[in-house]
Amino acid sequence: MMVTKSRVSRSEDTMSLKFDKSILPTVKSQISNKELINRLIALHDELSNIDDSSVNLSNYTTDLVNKKLLSHTSMGVQAYLCCCLSDILRIYAPNAPYSDQQLSDVFKLFFKQFSRLSAKKDDPFYQQHVYLLKRLAEAKSTIIITDLPDSESLIVSIFTTFYNLAAKGFPVELETIITDILSEVLSEAEVVPHQILQLILQKFANHDPSKLLSNSGITSPEFNFSLAICENNIDRMSRLVAQYFSEILYDNTNHIEEEVTEDDKSKSNSKFDTKFSQAMDILKKVHHLSIQLWKFIPSVLSSVMALIDDELNADDEKVRILATVTIGQMLGSPVYSSASTNVNFFATHKQTWNNWLKKTSDVSSNVRSKWVQQIPNIICSNNYTTTEINQMLSACVHKCLVDTEEKVREAACVCLSEIPYQHFINKIATTELINTLFQLTREKHASIRKISIKTLGSYYASYMKVEKNTSSEIGTELKDSILSIPNQILSLVYINNKEITTLVDLAVFEDMLPILDLNPENRVERLVQFYRVLDAKGKEAFVAINKRQQQISKVLSTYIELSEAYNKSNTLENKDNSGTDDSNEIILKLDKIIEWLYVSFPEGWNTSYCFERFYRLNRARFFHLVKVCISSESDLATVKNSMKELLNKLADSKNIRIENERSMVTTTEMAENFKLLLLKASPIFYNLSIVEGLIKYSKEGENDYYSSANEILEQISSIIPDVYKSHLRALSNLIIDKGEQTTSKSNALKTVYHFVKKYPDLFPKEFSFIEALKNLAINGTPEEAKYSIKIIGLNDKKEVYCAGIMDSIYPLDLESTKLSTNLSSMAEIFVVDRLAISDKENELTPLVIKEFFLKNRNLDNHNVTDNTWITTTELNSHPTLYEKLIAIRLLVNNLKSLDKADLSESAKEEAKQKALPVIKLLMSFIGNNGEIINKNDPSWPTPDSYKSRLRLAAGLYMLKLAKIPIYSETMLSASIRRLTFLLNDEDYNVRARFLNSLQAKLADELISEKFLAIVFFSALEPNFELKNDATMWISAMFKRSESKKNIKFEKSLVRLIHVLAHHEQFLSLLKDGSDEDKLASYNYASRLLIFYVQLIATQENISLLYYFASRVKQHRDATIATVDYEAENPTEQILNLYRMAELAQLVIKTYADGKNWPMQTWPGKLKLPSDIYAPMASSKEAQAVVTEIYIPEKLQVELLAMINKKLRTGIIVKKVATTSVAPRARLKRPKKVGRMEPSKRKKKSVVSESVTFESRRKSSRNTNKVNYKDQLSSEGESEGEEKDHLLDDEVDSENDESDEFGI
Repeated sequence: MMVTKSRVSRSEDTMSLKFDKSILPTVKSQISNKELINRLIALHDELSNIDDSSVNLSNYTTDLVNKKLLSHTSMGVQAYLCCCLSDILRIYAPNAPYSDQQLSDVFKLFFKQFSRLSAKKDDPFYQQHVYLLKRLAEAKSTIIITDLPDSESLIVSIFTTFYNLAAKGFPVELETIITDILSEVLSEAEVVPHQILQLILQKFANHDPSKLLSNSGITSPEFNFSLAICENNIDRMSRLVAQYFSEILYDNTNHIEEEVTEDDKSKSNSKFDTKFSQAMDILKKVHHLSIQLWKFIPSVLSSVMALIDDELNADDEKVRILATVTIGQMLGSPVYSSASTNVNFFATHKQTWNNWLKKTSDVSSNVRSKWVQQIPNIICSNNYTTTEINQMLSACVHKCLVDTEEKVREAACVCLSEIPYQHFINKIATTELINTLFQLTREKHASIRKISIKTLGSYYASYMKVEKNTSSEIGTELKDSILSIPNQILSLVYINNKEITTLVDLAVFEDMLPILDLNPENRVERLVQFYRVLDAKGKEAFVAINKRQQQISKVLSTYIELSEAYNKSNTLENKDNSGTDDSNEIILKLDKIIEWLYVSFPEGWNTSYCFERFYRLNRARFFHLVKVCISSESDLATVKNSMKELLNKLADSKNIRIENERSMVTTTEMAENFKLLLLKASPIFYNLSIVEGLIKYSKEGENDYYSSANEILEQISSIIPDVYKSHLRALSNLIIDKGEQTTSKSNALKTVYHFVKKYPDLFPKEFSFIEALKNLAINGTPEEAKYSIKIIGLNDKKEVYCAGIMDSIYPLDLESTKLSTNLSSMAEIFVVDRLAISDKENELTPLVIKEFFLKNRNLDNHNVTDNTWITTTELNSHPTLYEKLIAIRLLVNNLKSLDKADLSESAKEEAKQKALPVIKLLMSFIGNNGEIINKNDPSWPTPDSYKSRLRLAAGLYMLKLAKIPIYSETMLSASIRRLTFLLNDEDYNVRARFLNSLQAKLADELISEKFLAIVFFSALEPNFELKNDATMWISAMFKRSESKKNIKFEKSLVRLIHVLAHHEQFLSLLKDGSDEDKLASYNYASRLLIFYVQLIATQENISLLYYFASRVKQHRDATIATVDYEAENPTEQILNLYRMAELAQLVIKTYADGKNWPMQTWPGKLKLPSDIYAPMASSKEAQAVVTEIYIPEKLQVELLAMINKKLRTGIIVKKVATTSVAPRARLKRPKKVGRMEPSKRKKKSVVSESVTFESRRKSSRNTNKVNYKDQLSSEGESEGEEKDHLLDDEVDSENDESDEFGI
């Protein structure tokens, strides 16, 4: 609306005002202020009712702009004068009846009035100020100032006036009127002053809705002005903002680039540094402004976005970071209700979006890490993300997770940890992301490991919570990945790193199985859900955690007892100055316990000082709370409340203060250490609160949790049977119950057996209980019969009961449907009460061999054609196989029953003689591929699936017998060599199960070291996972052996050489002995030797290994007859041993050369095992063998090439520890701990090492070091396997009553 400069004349017939008084005081006619105000009021009242210019106002239009009135000192006069002038402008609109100067003065007076506007409605002139505002807004009179000569200053004045007014407060209802006025002015102004643009934009930059919303709904009028102005003038403001930004960005970017491109001397100049810093500060402010504008009025940035897009590709890293963060924050900005317009960034600024995504490939790791930090807000706040957008973000996050830089991977992990579970699942979750997180839990960088483990734990916890309340619709693969989280986290304990183990503990205790819901039913359900998804290794690790709980609780109990004794001793000492010696002794014991506990805590936790401080505090309440926490009689609620109280008290500095003593620990350290200690030592998982719920599940065979509940009940009975003391009746009822039986009672029998074995005094006294056991021993399943007899064996009247059972089942009825059950009972009676069956042994043994081993009974009735592995649960459908397996157990149990502590020499010899045919039988099963039935027999052949189970059974029972010294002595090298067939068996289940059993018994030192060498036949394992597991076990056990300064792994080389020299595969490859055949056979042997050397050789022991290999050529083979050595020409059998020794030397030498390790002569002298090596007849013979070369030089050249190739390609990671999914330099071989240099070995220790080649049976349970690997491999070979009673060792079985087979 334009103002016409010429003034309008009025016709004579126009109407005139009723008001006819003068409003201008003169010298002659003075008007008092009061009177003047009254006259102006009257004039105002009449003018306010005039709608057009038909009334003659010429008498007053001039008077109203008179200087006397415009500059009048009375506020009342000015207020009403402005009301009249606003009416004049309204009436004459669009043509104001004033000159430019007069109008300028009028508007200045208006602005002065606006500055006086008060938020208080009782202000004397409040109504006049409001009237003035409304009249100006209605007539849009304020746009006149845009056509005046001093328009710029007037525009500045009106904006500053209203913004200042908003800052000090004014009525909210006037906000809209003012914004309309300001918007109109901005719209009509030809030039918007820079000062005004800054004023408008500054309110966006400073606005923080979160602060305003927290103060009782207070809003920011200044911000509302700016927002409304921009909304009403989108196009104008877009141009202005673009120009404003481009000027600032151009100027300051030039300063930055100038600083960057100057020479080094200029860079160090403080002026340039200051200039650069100032430029960056300005750029940061501008980018912050752009983010704020995007939040509330994104449309004004339509032209600015191209400028920020250009910055994404700037040369300077800081500028790229700034642009990356700016766009990220725009994308992640929350949508505020005050924003009237929203823009889909992905569609509107598609090019910028695509360029921003490319920042994941930026050359700078800082840019990449800043990029991924923006993702959480985008995922959580942006409402425009589509499936396609989410997939892009997911792919980019995954790219950052596998970035080559640590900081980027860490930022990506933090990013995922900050995304709420529901957003994660619904938007970006993929199996690739979760699998990559699994890999990052083994990262070499501690911070990444920590975040990854914590994030995965929280995902699982959230999943379980969501699934319980609502049924989520996620893909099967993704669901499986989430459910595999417990397995992945628990598998980390195998790394045997205390920092990682601590993270696993916290994830399990706080996230996956937290003590939150104390409802027993919910707790049981959560536990069985968790346990149900665990694989073999996961279960093994979880069992180890619970076994550790018992171990630590016992130590902690002793710690509390000693603490109380120490403080009591100190009290007595203070009274009578006695007891010093007692105190010192107690302190030494406490120090040992603290040292033992400290070993398993992470570095930097100040653990030792915390535990020392605790006992010196002498707080009886503290001691009591710890006792309550670790007591097996405390329910879950009691444990939780006691733990909470103790940790709260330890977090208070006054509770850990000792008078006149400076504290070496903080409250945080005390709370953290005791939190972890109590979590590990308290019965949280296997608590008495859950027993009733588990028993309920164990009765319901159709329930999904049936199997898991039974397994957990059995584990509780063997690990912490104390919790069953109050539930013994319920347990015994599981066996006594004669209701409709739909499920086996074997699990309940196992549970009761473990409990009663620990507490024989609590053997159920009910007559019905014994009767139920006897009935199950006669009419139950084979497994029920086995455990029924085991339980009866713990009763004082076992002889009577066993005799009665034997009378009922013997002689055997071969056509009975309960034949397997009766056979199983007899097999167990051999161990429980040998006298009850010894008189039938001579009849029973031939019967078993004839009826069960030399024929396949009733095989025609069971069609078995495939080679599918038969599980334990399927054995009842294969009675022929079941009978054979039970028959093997019967023969082995017969031998086990002969092993007693006080056996005479003659009794030992008799036992050995009885063992020989049994061992021969077992070897026949292994050597003949599980088939020992004559081909002419009608029942031949035995099905392949049966033969697999028979081979495995034979191998496992061989290891069982090997645990008994008198039988181990009868196992010759040929028998041990035959066991390697099982490690290279065609059936994966045979290989895996036998290897697990072998490893467990070797780890516990339950069998002789002579079995150690065959573990290295895992080199030929085709399954990657199983071979990797074997490699990890060997590495871990070798590391343990090193720490104890034991060289059993090094000594196993001579046995490996002997086994290879006689191995059937090696001999079959030799054939006719041509060079080609020899090369093939040497190639076969070199695979195992290389595997051995890569795992065992170190710079410290390489000389010892070479010494052992060379010592073989100084001995005869003890398994070859002396007459063969005295023959004129040595047999190939003799030569093969020396060839294998030379091959071992070649492998060792080549490996050492590749590592640049010096090969020094071993200074000591060690004896070789006398069961396989014998001394030479003469020094002449020894000299001849040593100087002879048994592998021709030509073959050695070819072998050397093959060995080098295998050493280059067959890399084996020796240190099983943290890994990274990112490309990085190869890990260096860790320095071995506690190894003595060869030259420093004392001769005395060497002699002691060589005294015997076969270690005696001993226990390693009473170790002082908390070691997860020890726990995992020390309690039976099948703890972590599928609960297969055929492969199930009983824990803590000092008398070895159990076996791998529950038959």
